[in-house]
Amino acid sequence: MLKRFTLNGLVLILFAGVLYIGGKIGYAAYERYLLQLKINDLKAQVAQLADRNKDIALLLSQLGNNDYLLLKTKEAFNLKDPKEKVAIISPNKSKVNDQSRPTENNKPAENKVGDNESNWRKWWDLFFGK
Repeated sequence: MLKRFTLNGLVLILFAGVLYIGGKIGYAAYERYLLQLKINDLKAQVAQLADRNKDIALLLSQLGNNDYLLLKTKEAFNLKDPKEKVAIISPNKSKVNDQSRPTENNKPAENKVGDNESNWRKWWDLFFGK
């Protein structure tokens, strides 16, 4: 009878040991999984910072270029080179193309149908027809 209790006790101790070792292995696998998630997140951040670094390097190369500085200066202060000619186009005071403006004699025909209709009714008619 004593043999049977020691054999059962031995099996129970072995089973408990297997469960303990399995739990340790499972916990280590879980920690490794969390570590891999952090590594992937850091790799994504490194890639994002590398792209930002490329953009900044491109901007620095543009700022170091004299042509770019000249262009930005001309835009900021409305300057021109002595070799350049400047043309000012004002849409309100243009007298070159007077014929394109509607006058009383050459006014385009306006559609008077539906001018007294409400806005929602015009949209309804546009999408769904009359």
